[in-house]
Amino acid sequence: MAKSQDNSFCPVPWCSTKAPHKDDADVKALLETAQIPGELARWATNALTELRDSIERDSAERQIFALITRSRQVEELYSRAVYILLLATDDELPHMLSGRMPNGFSFHYDRVNESIFGGRGILEKDSKAMEMLHHGAHVSFWDAEYGRFRDNQRVARLQRPLETYQQNVL
Repeated sequence: MAKSQDNSFCPVPWCSTKAPHKDDADVKALLETAQIPGELARWATNALTELRDSIERDSAERQIFALITRSRQVEELYSRAVYILLLATDDELPHMLSGRMPNGFSFHYDRVNESIFGGRGILEKDSKAMEMLHHGAHVSFWDAEYGRFRDNQRVARLQRPLETYQQNVL
């Protein structure tokens, strides 16, 4: 993959786009939407509300596997929205809206944590919460075990990170 100084189309390091992001019709539409005050924030709020409601149902119904698979979506969407709305430069915005790699959680979380959370982000303090979010994005049989054995020791070990997550995120 090309480094940013080798890619004249995008300033984001490691982006391998072969054309300017702004040339993509979907990115153009998103950039137009971003010009409407508060519109992207409304989109993020609506999506986060749906995710919260879904996670609360999963928790009440003890659908642990379903809860784990959605947990990262909340944190990632929130962090991405904060980054786009408050921190992204005009040059970075088309890349962020394109969805092209790199565009994952670690791409924006560190800057949001440093600039907005003052280094106090929950994921910097609680490695189990970060592990849970990682597993939520990359589901495996390790995660499926939580869904199958809802009352075992692994679920009990998950209780503290889940409570921390619910107190700080939901």
